[in-house]
This record gives sequence, structure tokens and C-alpha cells, in this order.
Amino acid sequence: LKKLNQIFKIMAAKNTTTKLTTFSVCSEEYENDDLISAREVSKKLGTNHIEVRPNKKEAMEAYSDYLLTIEDINHRFVFYYFLAKALQEEGYKVAICGEGADEMYAGYPVYRDLQTYVNKIERTTQEYAGLMSQNMSKIIKHLATKLHKGKFKELYWFMIKYQLPYFQLNPVDKCSMRFGVELRVPYLDLKHSLAIINLNKKWILKGKIEKSILREAFKEAGLPSIQRKKVFAGTRTLPDFYTTLTDLAVSKYDLLSKKYPKIAPALDPIELYSLDVLDSG
Repeated sequence: LKKLNQIFKIMAAKNTTTKLTTFSVCSEEYENDDLISAREVSKKLGTNHIEVRPNKKEAMEAYSDYLLTIEDINHRFVFYYFLAKALQEEGYKVAICGEGADEMYAGYPVYRDLQTYVNKIERTTQEYAGLMSQNMSKIIKHLATKLHKGKFKELYWFMIKYQLPYFQLNPVDKCSMRFGVELRVPYLDLKHSLAIINLNKKWILKGKIEKSILREAFKEAGLPSIQRKKVFAGTRTLPDFYTTLTDLAVSKYDLLSKKYPKIAPALDPIELYSLDVLDSG
């Protein structure tokens, strides 16, 4: 706790000679809880705070370039595109972001209910068996076996080795490179990650409160500790944009399922609109 407290005090610019600049991304159409909370933290730290406010039209225009940038059909992190663009426009070459905090500090419901997660893994593995390599199928079966036995730390290793590199960090790295910016992820520092993995579970989860030690560190550093329900990545940031894309995807589901029969079992509106944009060029 003392170490984390020191980290946040440094981040609070108490030992720096220059004023820190912070960024947050939110739709131009409305203000969400995240944006309001970011303002509170910025005020507490005394940072130069920049709000990046793309609208639905701008998001639609940038979407194809975003998908080609990340070389994936992952739609969830389009806000990183606008963040990296803003960093470039403001003249920044290096920045830090909070990616990895949920994975390291058990910020997802799966950490509180391993059995439900195991059931979902096993069901998904059966449904998409034809789409998985033998190696990946073996890895997932190994994870499910460990989680059945209540091996909490096994989920950490899965997140670090597979989910983060191939899911969250891919758009972070590629969107930042698209605009000549380096976005670093201090929560995934090697020494820090190993220290968290080796902590007793009670320090991470207290009842239904996830990331408990991290929240305590924020309080100790005098920062607002925000208690908000976690929602699907990106939906807070550009909700109108995602609603429009989902409606378009639903209308084309049958067409794309027939065109790509091998991956049809894995298609749903959440992923489909990314595929539709790539398919149309």
C-alpha cells in the first residue's frame, strides 16, 4: 500500500517541476460518468486537462482507418484512435495509460465467480472448436482445468500471456503508432505485475469490491475513489456510434454469414460491423 501510495503521489505531480497534462475521451453528444470523474481527478492533481470529444460523424469517418490500423475486427477500442490523434496534435510523443489495471487488480466479474467463467470458456470452446488451432484449444482446456480447482492466479497468467497482447494491447500499440506516439502501460510493468500476482487474494478482492488495494491507494494519495459499475468497453465513450453500427450489422447478418460460412458460428452484431467495414473495403 505504501509503494502504491508513493506511485500516485508521483503521478500527482508532487515531485515534478512541470505541470502534467491529462487526456480523457468522450462523445461530443453527451457527458458520461468517466468524463466527470476525470475532471475531478484532474482538479485534484492540478493537471492541464484536455478533453477529446469526437462526435458520431467523426467516428464513422475514422472507423475504416481504425480497423486497418489495428489489423483486426476488434471494434471496442476506437477511442484509442482519437486519443492518439489528440496526443499527436498536442505535440506529445510519449504518454501513459491505464490499460491492464482491470486485469491485474481483478476488475472483472470473472475474478469473483471463477465457476461461471469456466462454464463460459468450456461452452465457447465447444461452439468454436472448428475455428481454434489445436494449440489454443489445449491452452484453454488447461486454463479451465486449473480454474475448476480454484487456481485464482492461473487467470492472471492467461490474461498476461494471451488476452492482453492479442486483445487490449493490440489497438493501444497500433493506434499510437499510427500517429507516431508511444503509449506506455505502467500497470503491466514486469516487477509490478509479479508483485500483484503474488499478493494474497484478500488484498485484491474484498467481498464484491474488486481492485480493493488500488482503491485504497487512491484514497491514501488523496484522489477520488470512484465506485461505478463496469460496462462494455467503449460503450460509455461513443454510445450513439455503436448503436448505429449495431443496427447496420443486424441488417447484414444473414448476408455476411453466408459469405463467410467458416466463421459464421462466431459472428454476432457486436463483432459483425467491423467485419462488414473490412469486407466492403
